[in-house]
Amino acid sequence: MKEFVSRIACSLLAMLILSLGGCKGKRPAQEVVIYTSLDKVFSQPVLEAFEKETGIDVLPVYDSEATKTTGLVNRLIAEKNNPRADVFWNSETGRTIVLKQKGVLTKYISPSASDIPAQFKDPDGCWTGFAARCRILIYNTDLLKKDDLPKSIFELTGPKWKGYICRLCRTWIGLVDQDWRS
Repeated sequence: MKEFVSRIACSLLAMLILSLGGCKGKRPAQEVVIYTSLDKVFSQPVLEAFEKETGIDVLPVYDSEATKTTGLVNRLIAEKNNPRADVFWNSETGRTIVLKQKGVLTKYISPSASDIPAQFKDPDGCWTGFAARCRILIYNTDLLKKDDLPKSIFELTGPKWKGYICRLCRTWIGLVDQDWRS
């Protein structure tokens, strides 16, 4: 596990270190500011391993649990002309694409990402995906049979499913409230 965290740490920051138009000349060279929407409990060991292996101080900026990636994306957009972050580590591809469209990201093609398949990289070199996220659909087998399941997530937007879809929303204390969509 320790070796895995260490490898992820170095790969992560090597891939992302120049992904934002950073604060060149504003801070000591041995310091990096990272905005991360990942939970501190998961990201902190990776950042600490990077610090230990490189000697570079990491100054993490975490978003609140309530806003997660959205808060940091809005902050990055607001700071576009005076960037404070060197690295943005998140798990929301859609919002990362928005940052690219708004000209917030800077091209960086990391040598350590050469073995990551092209489909997980921005064709212009503005971001690299290196982790997966899982979305799970759960259904009541007493009310719905396997043959009646949608063939695609897009089918859930049809009239057949109106009033039957529930999505759990994350809050700062975890998955506790329901957000009914229909």
